[in-house]
Amino acid sequence: PPGDTRRVFVTERAGRVRLILDGIVQSTPFLDLTEITESGFQERGLLSVAFAPDYAVSGRFYVYLTARNPTGEIQIREYQRSAANENVADPASGRVLLAIAHNQAPNHNGGQLQFGPDGRLWLATGDGGGANDQYGHAQDPSSLLGKLIRLEPANPVPEVLARGLRNPWRFSFAPDGRIVIADVG
Repeated sequence: PPGDTRRVFVTERAGRVRLILDGIVQSTPFLDLTEITESGFQERGLLSVAFAPDYAVSGRFYVYLTARNPTGEIQIREYQRSAANENVADPASGRVLLAIAHNQAPNHNGGQLQFGPDGRLWLATGDGGGANDQYGHAQDPSSLLGKLIRLEPANPVPEVLARGLRNPWRFSFAPDGRIVIADVG
């Protein structure tokens, strides 16, 4: 989380978020979403976690995953840190901010989620899978697949900022504000 050098969080594709506290992996997962996460294919699973810029106060964080039900659906979910124990999340606090059908092929799910310099949540989605954008989602303005999207978590209406992406699995903001996307295609 922003400003906390003692805590490092890592994701397991199967659906767990692990906490490393002062260099020691905690035995209890910070959050366990294995029951709802589809990870049986090479490119699916719990793909990213982003902590709110005010995480130290709000305890809010977000996950990008592919769901078991409906199969392969890309979900952006909001969670809250536990009020009783800051080293675990409250799994009951989860709410889906955005759900995007992704059931035509198990690949090209995208996978990056982070807060941008504007304080909003940014995500990049894959084109729906297969090969050569065979379903036409990346260039289709009515589809949220194959896009760079921005959300305001309090009012999660997706704003498409770029289209035509194949499988953008990571991106970063350069110091001058430009965005650099690692896209497999």
